Amino acid sequence: MPIARVPMRLSPRGSGSAVSVCVRTCARTRARTRQCVSTVEPLETRRLFATVSWDGGPGGTGFDWNTPVNWSNDTIPTANDDVVISSASFGFVSVGSAPAANVARSVNCAVTLRIESAGALNISNASSVNNLFLAGAIGGSGDVTVSGLFTWIGGQMRGTGRLVLPALSIGTVNPGTGGAVTLARAIDNSGDLTLERGTFNMSFGASEVGTINNLAGGTFEVADVTGINSNVAGAAIHNAGQMIKSTTTTTIIQGSAGGGTLSLDNQAGGTVEIRQGALVFSLGGSFANAGATTLSTGTTLFVPTSLDGGGTLAVQDLGVVQVARLRQASVTLNGGSSLTLPANGASSNVSVLGSLSMSNAASFDLNDNDLMIDYPVAGPSPLAQVQTLINTARGNGTWNGATGLKSTSAKNAAQHNVTLGAMEATDFKTLNGAAATFDGLPPLDNSAALIKFTYYGDANFSGRVTFDDYVRIDLGFGQHLTGWANGDFNGSGVVNFDDYVLIDTAFNTQSATLGRAAASLSNSGEGETPLRERL
Repeated sequence: MPIARVPMRLSPRGSGSAVSVCVRTCARTRARTRQCVSTVEPLETRRLFATVSWDGGPGGTGFDWNTPVNWSNDTIPTANDDVVISSASFGFVSVGSAPAANVARSVNCAVTLRIESAGALNISNASSVNNLFLAGAIGGSGDVTVSGLFTWIGGQMRGTGRLVLPALSIGTVNPGTGGAVTLARAIDNSGDLTLERGTFNMSFGASEVGTINNLAGGTFEVADVTGINSNVAGAAIHNAGQMIKSTTTTTIIQGSAGGGTLSLDNQAGGTVEIRQGALVFSLGGSFANAGATTLSTGTTLFVPTSLDGGGTLAVQDLGVVQVARLRQASVTLNGGSSLTLPANGASSNVSVLGSLSMSNAASFDLNDNDLMIDYPVAGPSPLAQVQTLINTARGNGTWNGATGLKSTSAKNAAQHNVTLGAMEATDFKTLNGAAATFDGLPPLDNSAALIKFTYYGDANFSGRVTFDDYVRIDLGFGQHLTGWANGDFNGSGVVNFDDYVLIDTAFNTQSATLGRAAASLSNSGEGETPLRERL
């Protein structure tokens, strides 16, 4: 009797494998005669997610996350569970010390979730919490949105997920004086977030960094926090909303000597307001300003590197700013405010402004740095104002003026042979060629005022006094011209004997040897050393 072999595949419920069964039947009667187990083939593992709800235990009065009977299935949630907490008799659920790291796939909590100092919770998927109290640790890849109050008094936030504070939410970080918290994940803030006091660390271990994204409409306030720090490269504060330094405490934003960096990026449309105290950047801390930065009366901003970005900087009476370089659309110095660029003199430290506005009581100390004011093509040129500011600070050569456009480096020069010269870009290009560049900046247009720390008599801004400069002063004197490029080196408005004294003094003292001076006279330049390398 012919026999047909019909393969069948049976997979028992809940099994991780299938059983391949061979069934022999009579071809004539189709009667089953026997079954035999042939092979076992593995199937893919399938993860089943479950929703676990909070019920508070038999009496409904529980509050401990780690008590099994407080859950609908009488089991502490696992990494596969979506947690739902609709209500709690005491208004909160507490994540304590056991187990050491609680887990959940997601959490939807309509009450206050407390993560105590010995507690930890890792969440892998997007979650929402009404109020979050954090004294321990939170981690994982899931975003956690806190719609109400976020209170952070200790511990750490790590992982690739974000903490999201939407509009109308309120966040406070206060580990207490001498205390610290650690952020090694991102915070997206559209509400109100305040660092009240203590130290705010934005790195963990050797590679994890934190990021604060203060979004448009968000307010990020720095109060009595003494330090915002990172020991790892890449920590950042991005501000597109309003950032406020609100108390008299000095807050230091810094990286570390080991390569840690922490940047504040004030984006276009963002505002940084130093209302009280001081904001100080140090050791790998940096500040880029594409928005608006304002300093209230008597406040301080210290940036040891450049303040670039093309934004605006406004300083009120007695405000103090010190930066290595400025590249901003506008700078406004009101009242008795002051702006200082420390002595450096490298061409890479040339500052570029779109406009400069200074009150009669304000001061801007360039030291040995250069400045370009790239004003609008339609004008007007600020050159006359700049020359007045230089004259005010220069004080007929003593450089004792307390206000104006100052140079402490010129004041302290032993030979008294250096100054700040100012000329139009058009004059600079006439003397040096249409393609000439100023301190390595891109090619100049015809609407820029150039201010250079150089020798008296350096009419063409070459950084030294040569035969060419004597040609310029002779031409200016003979044709009754004025301006720096024509030999008016003291800004008096006329080329006269005083200017010849200044150029002769600089020529004779710019080099330690007569050979270098002779090289200048022959216009060969051989043996000459640029100004900054000799001061």
